[in-house]
Amino acid sequence: MHKEYFFHIPELDLNKEQQSILYKRFLVSKITHKGYNKNTHSYLNTFHTNINVFEGIYSNSIIKQIENLCEGFPEDKFGRSSSYEFLMTKGKVEMHRDPVRLAVLTIPIKHDDSKLEFWNEQETEIVSELDYSDKTYIMRTRTPHSVSSSKKTRVFWQGSIFTRDFDQLQNDYRDGRLFK
Repeated sequence: MHKEYFFHIPELDLNKEQQSILYKRFLVSKITHKGYNKNTHSYLNTFHTNINVFEGIYSNSIIKQIENLCEGFPEDKFGRSSSYEFLMTKGKVEMHRDPVRLAVLTIPIKHDDSKLEFWNEQETEIVSELDYSDKTYIMRTRTPHSVSSSKKTRVFWQGSIFTRDFDQLQNDYRDGRLFK
């Protein structure tokens, strides 16, 4: 069993104004179907995007660090065209493991009180929970996880991490080598 499943990146937390700007950029993707990926699960609406959605929200230094963190997306069955995506979902997200990415940077844009649930390796019990709230996290994705049901739509920006595992990222952050 893993000791930790997520860690907070306060340097990337968005205020309400920044969330509003990013939400409007998401709406443009949704309305135009720009970057829409039809290959994801039916309960997820995924819109691939690029790093410039953060212009005017984060400094160029932070944007460059996100870019470096999320480099190297693979060709896979999900038809990725980018390591970056807006993710919109409502209701329960079934237990699953991410088959390709090692970790994910998750920035909430519109959220509710649902919780991310991390399961033991046998997939028999929840061993840790995360209340998304307004905070930005890097999360372990190869372990079984799900999201409790909600009645409201949730929207996140996600940066998929393919080349560095969660434990390495957590150590880099704690040692001041990431987002400091």
